[in-house]
Parts: sequence; structure tokens; C-alpha cells
Amino acid sequence: MRASCRTSRPTGSSPWRPRFVSVVVIVQASIVCMHVSVLLLSSENTSQLYCVTLNMNDLKDIDATRQVTAWLADKQQGLAHVLANILQLHGVRPDLSRLALAGHSRGGDTAFAVALGLGPAASDDDDNNADAGTSPAALPLKFSALIGVDPVAGLSKQAQVEPKVLTFRPRSLDPGMPALVVGTGLGPKHVGGPPCAPAGVNHAEFYDECAPPRYHVVLRDYGHMDMLDDDGVPYVINNCMCMRNTKDTKDLARRAIGGAVVAFLRATLEDDDEDLKVVLENRPGLSPAVLDPVGHDLA
Repeated sequence: MRASCRTSRPTGSSPWRPRFVSVVVIVQASIVCMHVSVLLLSSENTSQLYCVTLNMNDLKDIDATRQVTAWLADKQQGLAHVLANILQLHGVRPDLSRLALAGHSRGGDTAFAVALGLGPAASDDDDNNADAGTSPAALPLKFSALIGVDPVAGLSKQAQVEPKVLTFRPRSLDPGMPALVVGTGLGPKHVGGPPCAPAGVNHAEFYDECAPPRYHVVLRDYGHMDMLDDDGVPYVINNCMCMRNTKDTKDLARRAIGGAVVAFLRATLEDDDEDLKVVLENRPGLSPAVLDPVGHDLA
């Protein structure tokens, strides 16, 4: 067991065949990856949708992510200490040179903010922005991959979560690592209330603004909450706000996202892009859920 992406690929397998990967991932909101064994670290408020809480300040979650990163790196009280001295897993050594940062919904925005070095430690400017000349806030560990699962930056272009991540200029966000942006086709739509992933501040804008190398897959027939646990979504959000797929099982969305995420991690953390090429090829009928569009930009 290692805290890095180390797996064996069964002969003739596809990216969507279940297998386990041991990888350390900081996650800012619920994300379901059927293929992945993850260390799940959630911060205080990110499991709540911004449109319900109307809390438009993300500084606490950014700080919490940095604190967790510092804990991972702490040789005396951090992950290595827990594995060896508390769990008694002798001989297990976490490989913290291969880390991925991921988040769903507003947590995806948080993940981008951390990767870009945004927050109070990066700048004293109240209008903190990715193009405001800020210097990245130092982290004790280096992340090697960034994943946003249906990321949402706010209520609209005029009402972003602070600190603002989106600049509305193509390729203006440079996280310094490969990025995978997963989107949903039904996210910008709504049932009664406002959409959970409004157009202009959702996955499409994150991908458009992300500097290469970047990857983009969209679950055409699923909504913003369709990858979450069946009993983990409040009734009002699930039935009165976020449009969802009522015909097919959520398991198809979970498997599709899990396969794409693991393929991306294998490529970025293990230098094995065989599965990622299959995902990007997007042959009809291979993915458990329809992926449309699928794109990537390496330079």
C-alpha cells in the first residue's frame, strides 16, 4: 500500500472496469469515484451549495485545504505518523510526491483557488483575482494534478465566490499542473429554483480559461448532483433546484466519472496514458454514461 497511484491493469481492460488505486486526494466536496481508494478530506462548508447558504466567501475552505496539506507533510504528526504509529501499518510509506487536488461544485472552485495560490496569504488585495499580480501562496507539498468535478464559481459572472477565480479570458488560469474538468449536461438547467451549475461560471468556463495541458469530459445526460450518494443530497436541492437524470441510475454517472478520473491520474501521476487515450477517443458505447463533448489541449 502506498499513497500514490499504483495499480495493475487487467488484460483487455477499459478505463471503466473497476480497480483500486491508492492515491492521496484532497477533496473539497463529495466526489464519488468507484475505482479509487482515496483519503477523503472535507472542509467545513463545502458540502453545502453556495446557492443555498449564500455564503460567498471561500477563504475558510482555502485555509482548511492548506492546513490539511501541511498536516500531510508533517513527519511528526501527519499522515506518515498516523499510518505507522496509529494504524500500525508498518512498512507503509506515503509517496507525497504524487498528489492530486480535487473538488466538486463549489469545491472545484476552491481546488482551483488553492492551485492558483489565491487567498489572504497570496495577496492583501480585496479584489483578489488570478490576474491581479498575486504571487502563489506557498504550500508545503506540490500537487501534480488538478480535478474539478462540475466546478461552480458562483451565482453568475457578476456574483463569484471570493476570492474570484474566473477572469473570463481564455487560458488565463495557469495552475502549474495538468487539469481535468468534468461537466454535466443538465447542470445549467433547473427545476423551479436557480440552476446548480449556472452557465458562465460552470465547467465550460473553467475549461476555457484553464491553461494547457487540460482535459474536458461532459456527462451529457446527467445533472450536477447525479454523481453523489443517493441519500446524501437534501430533498429540496435534489427535487426543486438541480435538474437530474430521472431515467438512468446514478451508478452510470459515478462509473463514468470514476473511470475518467482514474485514467487522468494514471497519466499524470504514473506516466501511463493508455486509459486516458481511450477516454479521449470516446468510442460510442464504451463509457457507462454518454460523454459529450470530450476535449483536450496539450499546448
